[in-house]
Amino acid sequence: MALAVDGDRVCWVTGPEHGKLYVASRITQDAAPKHHNLSWVRDLCLRGNDAYLACDRGVLRAPLDGGQPRELAGRDEAATCVLAGADFVVWLERRSGSVWRASLAGAAPERLATGPRGATAMVLLDAHVYWTAGQAGQLLRVPRAGGGAEVVVRADHPLTDLATDGRRLYWCTPSAVMTLAADGVPAVVVGDQATPAALAVSAAALAWVNGVGGQGPGAGAVMAVPHGRGQAQRTVVPSAVVQALCLWDRTLYWADQSTRAIVSATLET
Repeated sequence: MALAVDGDRVCWVTGPEHGKLYVASRITQDAAPKHHNLSWVRDLCLRGNDAYLACDRGVLRAPLDGGQPRELAGRDEAATCVLAGADFVVWLERRSGSVWRASLAGAAPERLATGPRGATAMVLLDAHVYWTAGQAGQLLRVPRAGGGAEVVVRADHPLTDLATDGRRLYWCTPSAVMTLAADGVPAVVVGDQATPAALAVSAAALAWVNGVGGQGPGAGAVMAVPHGRGQAQRTVVPSAVVQALCLWDRTLYWADQSTRAIVSATLET
């Protein structure tokens, strides 16, 4: 299941082998399938009137008002994460740990970097692409225009998931949600967690799921903490089987496997 939210819409892809891309209004909640027979979509992002899909054979660009999806980058290896900028798209290949970039104008894809195998999550921040190599315990970055990759954080434990609010990076360890302090040293945002995963962040808050067995999103509590000093974490939902989590301002959206529904909750309630 892949899920994405912007100011107007909530979009998700069912799956895995013959998935449908649904588009729903955040206001009216009316939903309609726009694309069918999508194969193994692992991630989804929105940019303008298009959805970008990380699939088993690369990256697709799918108009949200319907029409034929277009293959932006056909690959022999599956894409696991995808992000779109104003004139480019970047994606991550989990197995090889490679980061790829393609121009929306149609130029051939180029490989920006290759990190350790088992890459897990990716974000864009300022002029860089950041990604985690989970089991290797590394947070890496490479200039999105091209250049050498560097390791930002090395840890002796797995790093899972990665998110940004446009100012700071956040990631998960087996027992905490972390960020980079102003001096570039990792700092704990919230500790004493149970395999946190499925990070989501907005200008207002940070949210995550406390999962089961360290296997990423799963049956557990949906948690959140508002940004700002002295803010305490709270339990939004005590138990849910979460497949994907998004946060828009103070509203959480998640795909709940047990109810086969897209669910929302505000942080004030």
